[in-house]
Amino acid sequence: MSERNAFFKKLFLGDLYIWIAIASLLAISVIEVYSSIQANVTVRNGDYNREFYRHIFMILTGLGITLTVVQVGVKRLFSSKLTGFLVLGALLSWVMLLLTPKFGDLVNGARRTMFGIQWSELVKVFYVIFLAFWIGQYSTDKGLMPTKKGWITLFVLYCLWLVPIGLENMSGLVLLTVVTICLLLAGGLKFKPFLCIMGMFLSLALILGAIGEFVPAEKLKGTPLHRLPTWVSRVENSFLGGKAEDDPNLKFVINDGNYQVSHAKMAVANSHVIGNGVAGGRERFRLPQAFSDYIFSIILEELGLFVGLLVIFSYLCVLWRAIVIAYKSESMVYAMLTLACALLIVFQAVINMAVGVALGDFVTGQPLPFVSKGGTSIWMTGILFGIILSVSVHVKTLQNKRKEKPIVVEESE
Repeated sequence: MSERNAFFKKLFLGDLYIWIAIASLLAISVIEVYSSIQANVTVRNGDYNREFYRHIFMILTGLGITLTVVQVGVKRLFSSKLTGFLVLGALLSWVMLLLTPKFGDLVNGARRTMFGIQWSELVKVFYVIFLAFWIGQYSTDKGLMPTKKGWITLFVLYCLWLVPIGLENMSGLVLLTVVTICLLLAGGLKFKPFLCIMGMFLSLALILGAIGEFVPAEKLKGTPLHRLPTWVSRVENSFLGGKAEDDPNLKFVINDGNYQVSHAKMAVANSHVIGNGVAGGRERFRLPQAFSDYIFSIILEELGLFVGLLVIFSYLCVLWRAIVIAYKSESMVYAMLTLACALLIVFQAVINMAVGVALGDFVTGQPLPFVSKGGTSIWMTGILFGIILSVSVHVKTLQNKRKEKPIVVEESE
Protein backbone atom coordinates (compact mmCIF):
# COMPACT_ATOMS: atom_id res chain seq x y z
CA MET A 1 0.00 0.00 0.00
CA SER A 2 2.82 2.39 0.85
CA GLU A 3 4.51 1.69 -2.50
CA ARG A 4 1.26 2.46 -4.32
CA ASN A 5 0.83 5.73 -2.42
CA ALA A 6 4.41 6.68 -3.22
CA PHE A 7 3.80 5.97 -6.90
CA PHE A 8 0.71 8.21 -7.05
CA LYS A 9 2.49 10.96 -5.13
CA LYS A 10 5.30 10.94 -7.68
CA LEU A 11 2.83 10.81 -10.57
CA PHE A 12 0.34 13.47 -9.45
CA LEU A 13 2.76 16.18 -8.41
CA GLY A 14 1.64 19.66 -7.51
CA ASP A 15 -1.26 21.28 -5.73
CA LEU A 16 -3.77 18.75 -4.35
CA TYR A 17 -6.75 21.14 -4.58
CA ILE A 18 -6.19 21.68 -8.31
CA TRP A 19 -6.00 17.92 -8.88
CA ILE A 20 -9.32 17.51 -7.03
CA ALA A 21 -10.86 20.24 -9.22
CA ILE A 22 -9.55 18.50 -12.36
CA ALA A 23 -10.95 15.15 -11.21
CA SER A 24 -14.36 16.71 -10.54
CA LEU A 25 -14.51 18.39 -13.94
CA LEU A 26 -13.44 15.25 -15.83
CA ALA A 27 -15.95 13.07 -13.97
CA ILE A 28 -18.80 15.45 -14.81
CA SER A 29 -17.52 15.62 -18.40
CA VAL A 30 -17.71 11.85 -18.86
CA ILE A 31 -21.27 11.73 -17.50
CA GLU A 32 -22.72 14.66 -19.45
CA VAL A 33 -20.90 14.10 -22.73
CA TYR A 34 -22.17 10.51 -22.55
CA SER A 35 -25.72 11.86 -22.28
CA SER A 36 -25.47 14.65 -24.86
CA ILE A 37 -23.62 12.57 -27.46
CA GLN A 38 -26.19 9.81 -27.10
CA ALA A 39 -28.96 12.24 -27.94
CA ASN A 40 -27.05 13.91 -30.77
CA VAL A 41 -26.12 10.61 -32.42
CA THR A 42 -29.67 9.30 -32.03
CA VAL A 43 -31.01 12.30 -33.92
CA ARG A 44 -28.40 11.99 -36.67
CA ASN A 45 -28.35 8.16 -36.80
CA GLY A 46 -24.61 8.14 -36.16
CA ASP A 47 -22.15 5.88 -34.33
CA TYR A 48 -22.58 6.68 -30.64
CA ASN A 49 -19.84 4.37 -29.32
CA ARG A 50 -17.25 5.83 -31.67
CA GLU A 51 -17.98 9.41 -30.58
CA PHE A 52 -18.02 8.58 -26.88
CA TYR A 53 -14.80 6.52 -27.00
CA ARG A 54 -13.17 9.37 -28.90
CA HIS A 55 -14.07 11.73 -26.07
CA ILE A 56 -12.63 9.30 -23.50
CA PHE A 57 -9.45 9.13 -25.57
CA MET A 58 -9.22 12.93 -25.73
CA ILE A 59 -9.72 13.22 -21.95
CA LEU A 60 -7.00 10.64 -21.28
CA THR A 61 -4.56 12.32 -23.67
CA GLY A 62 -5.37 15.74 -22.16
CA LEU A 63 -4.70 14.34 -18.69
CA GLY A 64 -1.54 12.72 -20.03
CA ILE A 65 -0.36 16.09 -21.37
CA THR A 66 -0.94 17.64 -17.94
CA LEU A 67 1.07 14.88 -16.24
CA THR A 68 3.87 15.21 -18.81
CA VAL A 69 4.17 18.98 -18.37
CA VAL A 70 4.26 18.57 -14.59
CA GLN A 71 6.94 15.88 -14.79
CA VAL A 72 9.06 17.98 -17.15
CA GLY A 73 8.86 20.95 -14.78
CA VAL A 74 8.52 24.65 -15.42
CA LYS A 75 12.28 25.27 -15.39
CA ARG A 76 13.05 22.69 -18.06
CA LEU A 77 9.92 23.51 -20.05
CA PHE A 78 11.01 27.12 -20.57
CA SER A 79 14.76 26.53 -20.57
CA SER A 80 16.99 27.85 -23.33
CA LYS A 81 17.20 24.35 -24.85
CA LEU A 82 13.46 24.25 -25.57
CA THR A 83 12.99 27.93 -26.45
CA GLY A 84 13.64 27.29 -30.12
CA PHE A 85 10.96 24.59 -30.28
CA LEU A 86 8.46 26.86 -28.53
CA VAL A 87 9.15 29.72 -30.95
CA LEU A 88 8.89 27.35 -33.92
CA GLY A 89 5.59 25.98 -32.61
CA ALA A 90 4.24 29.48 -32.09
CA LEU A 91 5.15 30.56 -35.64
CA LEU A 92 3.66 27.40 -37.15
CA SER A 93 0.44 27.87 -35.19
CA TRP A 94 0.22 31.50 -36.29
CA VAL A 95 0.71 30.63 -39.98
CA MET A 96 -1.95 27.93 -39.79
CA LEU A 97 -4.28 30.37 -38.03
CA LEU A 98 -3.92 32.80 -40.94
CA LEU A 99 -4.66 30.05 -43.46
CA THR A 100 -7.68 28.65 -41.61
CA PRO A 101 -10.24 31.33 -42.69
CA LYS A 102 -9.40 30.56 -46.33
CA PHE A 103 -8.83 26.81 -46.34
CA GLY A 104 -10.36 25.62 -43.06
CA ASP A 105 -13.51 23.60 -42.46
CA LEU A 106 -16.75 25.61 -42.56
CA VAL A 107 -18.82 24.91 -39.43
CA ASN A 108 -21.81 27.05 -38.36
CA GLY A 109 -20.84 29.85 -40.70
CA ALA A 110 -17.24 30.14 -39.50
CA ARG A 111 -13.92 28.49 -40.38
CA ARG A 112 -12.11 27.66 -37.16
CA THR A 113 -10.43 24.30 -37.76
CA MET A 114 -8.02 22.93 -40.34
CA PHE A 115 -6.67 19.37 -40.43
CA GLY A 116 -8.86 18.70 -37.41
CA ILE A 117 -6.99 21.22 -35.25
CA GLN A 118 -8.33 24.50 -33.93
CA TRP A 119 -5.18 26.56 -34.34
CA SER A 120 -6.56 29.51 -32.40
CA GLU A 121 -6.38 27.34 -29.24
CA LEU A 122 -2.64 26.88 -29.74
CA VAL A 123 -2.12 30.56 -30.44
CA LYS A 124 -3.97 31.46 -27.23
CA VAL A 125 -1.58 29.37 -25.14
CA PHE A 126 1.55 30.72 -26.86
CA TYR A 127 0.26 34.28 -26.49
CA VAL A 128 -0.34 34.13 -22.72
CA ILE A 129 3.07 32.49 -22.25
CA PHE A 130 4.73 35.31 -24.16
CA LEU A 131 2.73 37.90 -22.22
CA ALA A 132 3.87 36.42 -18.91
CA PHE A 133 7.53 36.63 -19.94
CA TRP A 134 6.98 40.14 -21.33
CA ILE A 135 5.58 41.36 -18.01
CA GLY A 136 8.41 39.64 -16.13
CA GLN A 137 10.97 41.42 -18.30
CA TYR A 138 9.61 44.91 -17.68
CA SER A 139 8.44 44.48 -14.08
CA THR A 140 10.23 46.64 -11.50
CA ASP A 141 9.81 47.59 -7.86
CA LYS A 142 7.91 50.68 -9.05
CA GLY A 143 5.49 48.66 -11.16
CA LEU A 144 5.35 47.73 -14.83
CA MET A 145 7.77 50.00 -16.71
CA PRO A 146 7.98 48.91 -20.38
CA THR A 147 10.14 50.79 -22.84
CA LYS A 148 8.68 52.28 -26.01
CA LYS A 149 10.07 49.32 -27.92
CA GLY A 150 8.42 46.97 -25.42
CA TRP A 151 4.97 48.55 -25.93
CA ILE A 152 5.40 48.36 -29.71
CA THR A 153 6.36 44.67 -29.48
CA LEU A 154 3.26 43.87 -27.42
CA PHE A 155 0.98 45.89 -29.71
CA VAL A 156 2.33 44.22 -32.85
CA LEU A 157 2.00 40.77 -31.32
CA TYR A 158 -1.55 41.52 -30.22
CA CYS A 159 -2.53 42.64 -33.72
CA LEU A 160 -0.78 39.78 -35.52
CA TRP A 161 -1.90 36.97 -33.23
CA LEU A 162 -5.21 37.96 -31.69
CA VAL A 163 -6.93 39.93 -34.45
CA PRO A 164 -6.98 36.87 -36.79
CA ILE A 165 -8.69 34.96 -33.96
CA GLY A 166 -11.31 37.69 -33.62
CA LEU A 167 -12.15 37.68 -37.32
CA GLU A 168 -13.73 34.23 -36.95
CA ASN A 169 -14.32 34.07 -33.19
CA MET A 170 -15.00 37.41 -31.53
CA SER A 171 -15.52 35.82 -28.11
CA GLY A 172 -11.96 34.46 -28.29
CA LEU A 173 -10.60 37.95 -28.96
CA VAL A 174 -12.64 39.42 -26.10
CA LEU A 175 -11.46 36.65 -23.77
CA LEU A 176 -7.78 37.20 -24.55
CA THR A 177 -8.15 40.98 -24.36
CA VAL A 178 -9.64 40.74 -20.86
CA VAL A 179 -6.88 38.33 -19.81
CA THR A 180 -4.27 40.74 -21.20
CA ILE A 181 -5.65 43.71 -19.27
CA CYS A 182 -5.94 41.69 -16.03
CA LEU A 183 -2.35 40.46 -16.32
CA LEU A 184 -1.04 43.95 -17.03
CA LEU A 185 -2.84 45.23 -13.94
CA ALA A 186 -1.50 42.33 -11.85
CA GLY A 187 1.99 43.13 -13.13
CA GLY A 188 1.74 46.72 -11.89
CA LEU A 189 0.38 48.70 -14.85
CA LYS A 190 0.22 52.44 -14.11
CA PHE A 191 -3.06 54.33 -14.24
CA LYS A 192 -2.21 56.55 -17.24
CA PRO A 193 -1.23 53.73 -19.63
CA PHE A 194 -4.28 51.81 -18.39
CA LEU A 195 -6.56 54.68 -19.45
CA CYS A 196 -4.81 54.87 -22.83
CA ILE A 197 -5.29 51.12 -23.41
CA MET A 198 -8.96 51.23 -22.40
CA GLY A 199 -9.54 54.28 -24.61
CA MET A 200 -7.94 52.50 -27.56
CA PHE A 201 -10.14 49.40 -27.14
CA LEU A 202 -13.28 51.51 -26.66
CA SER A 203 -12.56 53.52 -29.81
CA LEU A 204 -11.97 50.32 -31.78
CA ALA A 205 -15.24 48.82 -30.50
CA LEU A 206 -17.18 51.95 -31.49
CA ILE A 207 -15.64 51.95 -34.97
CA LEU A 208 -16.47 48.29 -35.55
CA GLY A 209 -19.98 48.83 -34.16
CA ALA A 210 -20.56 51.72 -36.53
CA ILE A 211 -19.35 49.70 -39.52
CA GLY A 212 -21.57 46.76 -38.59
CA GLU A 213 -24.58 49.02 -38.04
CA PHE A 214 -24.42 51.20 -41.13
CA VAL A 215 -22.59 49.13 -43.75
CA PRO A 216 -24.88 46.54 -45.45
CA ALA A 217 -24.01 42.91 -44.74
CA GLU A 218 -23.83 42.20 -48.49
CA LYS A 219 -20.91 44.60 -48.87
CA LEU A 220 -18.99 42.94 -46.04
CA LYS A 221 -19.26 39.47 -47.57
CA GLY A 222 -15.90 38.23 -48.78
CA THR A 223 -14.03 40.67 -46.52
CA PRO A 224 -12.28 39.95 -43.20
CA LEU A 225 -15.24 41.65 -41.47
CA HIS A 226 -17.89 39.36 -42.96
CA ARG A 227 -19.05 38.26 -39.48
CA LEU A 228 -19.32 41.80 -38.13
CA PRO A 229 -23.11 42.13 -38.68
CA THR A 230 -23.59 38.90 -36.72
CA TRP A 231 -21.58 40.27 -33.78
CA VAL A 232 -23.49 43.56 -33.79
CA SER A 233 -26.88 41.83 -33.87
CA ARG A 234 -25.91 39.56 -30.97
CA VAL A 235 -24.79 42.51 -28.88
CA GLU A 236 -28.01 44.38 -29.66
CA ASN A 237 -30.14 41.35 -28.73
CA SER A 238 -28.20 40.83 -25.50
CA PHE A 239 -28.23 44.39 -24.18
CA LEU A 240 -31.16 46.06 -25.92
CA GLY A 241 -33.61 43.16 -25.79
CA GLY A 242 -36.25 42.16 -28.29
CA LYS A 243 -39.74 43.37 -29.03
CA ALA A 244 -41.33 40.37 -27.32
CA GLU A 245 -39.75 41.38 -24.03
CA ASP A 246 -40.75 45.04 -24.43
CA ASP A 247 -44.36 44.31 -25.27
CA PRO A 248 -46.08 41.66 -23.08
CA ASN A 249 -48.90 41.39 -25.62
CA LEU A 250 -46.54 39.93 -28.20
CA LYS A 251 -45.95 36.19 -28.17
CA PHE A 252 -42.42 34.88 -28.01
CA VAL A 253 -41.60 33.00 -31.19
CA ILE A 254 -38.62 30.66 -31.47
CA ASN A 255 -36.78 31.16 -34.75
CA ASP A 256 -33.37 30.39 -36.20
CA GLY A 257 -31.89 33.45 -34.51
CA ASN A 258 -32.89 32.59 -30.94
CA TYR A 259 -33.27 28.80 -31.19
CA GLN A 260 -30.22 27.78 -29.14
CA VAL A 261 -30.63 30.49 -26.51
CA SER A 262 -34.32 29.66 -26.07
CA HIS A 263 -33.69 25.96 -25.53
CA ALA A 264 -30.81 26.76 -23.16
CA LYS A 265 -33.29 28.71 -21.03
CA MET A 266 -35.69 25.76 -21.19
CA ALA A 267 -32.95 23.41 -20.01
CA VAL A 268 -32.27 25.58 -16.96
CA ALA A 269 -36.01 25.87 -16.23
CA ASN A 270 -36.46 22.08 -16.51
CA SER A 271 -33.81 21.36 -13.87
CA HIS A 272 -36.20 21.89 -10.91
CA VAL A 273 -33.10 22.37 -8.69
CA ILE A 274 -32.42 18.63 -8.22
CA GLY A 275 -32.20 17.73 -11.92
CA ASN A 276 -33.83 14.99 -13.98
CA GLY A 277 -31.07 12.41 -13.75
CA VAL A 278 -28.39 11.31 -16.22
CA ALA A 279 -29.81 11.08 -19.76
CA GLY A 280 -33.11 12.41 -18.43
CA GLY A 281 -32.84 15.84 -20.02
CA ARG A 282 -35.10 16.88 -22.85
CA GLU A 283 -33.06 19.69 -24.38
CA ARG A 284 -30.06 17.49 -25.18
CA PHE A 285 -32.09 16.32 -28.20
CA ARG A 286 -32.73 19.89 -29.34
CA LEU A 287 -29.51 21.81 -28.72
CA PRO A 288 -27.09 21.12 -31.59
CA GLN A 289 -24.07 21.94 -29.40
CA ALA A 290 -25.33 20.29 -26.20
CA PHE A 291 -21.97 18.55 -25.71
CA SER A 292 -19.91 21.73 -26.17
CA ASP A 293 -21.23 25.30 -26.06
CA TYR A 294 -24.33 24.42 -24.03
CA ILE A 295 -23.08 21.58 -21.87
CA PHE A 296 -23.56 23.65 -18.71
CA SER A 297 -27.27 23.91 -19.53
CA ILE A 298 -27.45 20.12 -19.79
CA ILE A 299 -25.55 19.74 -16.50
CA LEU A 300 -28.14 21.90 -14.75
CA GLU A 301 -31.07 20.14 -16.40
CA GLU A 302 -29.89 16.60 -15.64
CA LEU A 303 -27.67 16.83 -12.56
CA GLY A 304 -29.26 19.83 -10.89
CA LEU A 305 -28.19 23.07 -9.26
CA PHE A 306 -25.77 21.55 -6.74
CA VAL A 307 -23.63 19.86 -9.40
CA GLY A 308 -23.72 23.12 -11.38
CA LEU A 309 -22.42 24.89 -8.27
CA LEU A 310 -19.73 22.22 -7.96
CA VAL A 311 -18.54 23.08 -11.49
CA ILE A 312 -18.42 26.77 -10.60
CA PHE A 313 -16.63 26.05 -7.31
CA SER A 314 -14.04 23.90 -9.13
CA TYR A 315 -13.04 26.78 -11.39
CA LEU A 316 -13.01 29.22 -8.46
CA CYS A 317 -10.77 26.77 -6.61
CA VAL A 318 -8.35 26.76 -9.55
CA LEU A 319 -8.26 30.57 -9.53
CA TRP A 320 -7.80 30.73 -5.75
CA ARG A 321 -4.95 28.20 -5.73
CA ALA A 322 -3.32 29.92 -8.72
CA ILE A 323 -3.26 33.21 -6.81
CA VAL A 324 -1.69 31.47 -3.80
CA ILE A 325 0.89 29.72 -5.99
CA ALA A 326 1.73 32.95 -7.82
CA TYR A 327 2.20 34.79 -4.53
CA LYS A 328 4.64 32.14 -3.23
CA SER A 329 6.55 31.62 -6.48
CA GLU A 330 9.16 34.37 -5.75
CA SER A 331 9.43 34.98 -9.51
CA MET A 332 7.42 37.50 -11.49
CA VAL A 333 7.61 35.34 -14.61
CA TYR A 334 6.34 32.23 -12.83
CA ALA A 335 3.67 34.27 -11.04
CA MET A 336 2.42 35.72 -14.33
CA LEU A 337 2.55 32.30 -16.00
CA THR A 338 0.36 30.85 -13.26
CA LEU A 339 -2.12 33.73 -13.34
CA ALA A 340 -2.22 33.78 -17.15
CA CYS A 341 -3.08 30.08 -17.39
CA ALA A 342 -5.65 30.26 -14.58
CA LEU A 343 -7.35 33.39 -15.94
CA LEU A 344 -7.58 31.88 -19.42
CA ILE A 345 -9.22 28.74 -18.01
CA VAL A 346 -11.57 30.52 -15.61
CA PHE A 347 -12.65 33.36 -17.90
CA GLN A 348 -13.34 30.88 -20.70
CA ALA A 349 -15.46 28.88 -18.25
CA VAL A 350 -17.34 32.02 -17.21
CA ILE A 351 -18.15 32.86 -20.83
CA ASN A 352 -19.35 29.32 -21.54
CA MET A 353 -21.50 29.16 -18.41
CA ALA A 354 -22.97 32.60 -19.10
CA VAL A 355 -24.06 31.34 -22.51
CA GLY A 356 -25.29 28.10 -20.94
CA VAL A 357 -27.67 29.88 -18.59
CA ALA A 358 -28.65 32.34 -21.35
CA LEU A 359 -27.49 35.54 -19.63
CA GLY A 360 -27.45 37.06 -23.10
CA ASP A 361 -28.89 36.27 -26.51
CA PHE A 362 -25.55 35.33 -27.94
CA VAL A 363 -23.77 32.17 -29.00
CA THR A 364 -20.05 31.59 -28.64
CA GLY A 365 -17.58 28.90 -29.60
CA GLN A 366 -15.86 28.81 -26.20
CA PRO A 367 -15.94 25.28 -24.72
CA LEU A 368 -16.15 24.59 -20.99
CA PRO A 369 -12.54 23.65 -20.07
CA PHE A 370 -12.07 19.95 -19.33
CA VAL A 371 -15.86 19.41 -19.52
CA SER A 372 -17.00 20.05 -23.09
CA LYS A 373 -16.39 17.51 -25.82
CA GLY A 374 -13.47 18.66 -27.91
CA GLY A 375 -10.06 17.93 -29.31
CA THR A 376 -7.53 20.73 -29.43
CA SER A 377 -9.22 22.62 -26.61
CA ILE A 378 -8.80 19.65 -24.22
CA TRP A 379 -5.13 19.33 -25.10
CA MET A 380 -4.48 23.04 -24.61
CA THR A 381 -6.35 23.02 -21.30
CA GLY A 382 -4.11 20.13 -20.30
CA ILE A 383 -1.05 22.29 -21.03
CA LEU A 384 -2.47 25.21 -19.03
CA PHE A 385 -3.21 23.02 -16.01
CA GLY A 386 0.22 21.42 -16.37
CA ILE A 387 1.97 24.80 -16.22
CA ILE A 388 0.04 25.81 -13.09
CA LEU A 389 0.83 22.51 -11.38
CA SER A 390 4.49 22.60 -12.40
CA VAL A 391 4.85 26.06 -10.84
CA SER A 392 3.21 24.69 -7.68
CA VAL A 393 5.85 21.93 -7.64
CA HIS A 394 8.52 24.63 -7.95
CA VAL A 395 6.97 26.52 -5.01
CA LYS A 396 6.89 23.38 -2.87
CA THR A 397 10.56 22.72 -3.71
CA LEU A 398 11.45 26.24 -2.59
CA GLN A 399 9.57 25.74 0.67
CA ASN A 400 11.30 22.42 1.34
CA LYS A 401 14.74 23.94 0.70
CA ARG A 402 13.89 26.77 3.09
CA LYS A 403 12.94 24.27 5.79
CA GLU A 404 16.08 22.19 5.26
CA LYS A 405 18.38 25.22 5.40
CA PRO A 406 20.28 25.06 8.70
CA ILE A 407 19.78 27.91 11.12
CA VAL A 408 23.09 29.42 12.21
CA VAL A 409 23.10 30.60 15.79
CA GLU A 410 25.85 33.01 16.75
CA GLU A 411 27.48 32.28 20.09
CA SER A 412 27.73 35.21 22.46
CA GLU A 413 31.20 35.96 23.77
